[in-house]
Amino acid sequence: MQRMFETRKMQWSYDYILQKTKIFLAAFKSHVDHGGAMYRVDDLPEDWRPPSPRPNWIDEAIFK
Repeated sequence: MQRMFETRKMQWSYDYILQKTKIFLAAFKSHVDHGGAMYRVDDLPEDWRPPSPRPNWIDEAIFK
């Protein structure tokens, strides 16, 4: 990210970043909802959000 800020160019494509993020989210969903069992990245719902480690820590309304 720092390189992107410095050069004003994305190092990776949006699709690459999205796929990489989905891999981490699927692994976390596996841990949270499936006891660590294998979970396919393609099965990750588009609207799934990981639980917050600190609920109500930040008012989410500021991001809308």
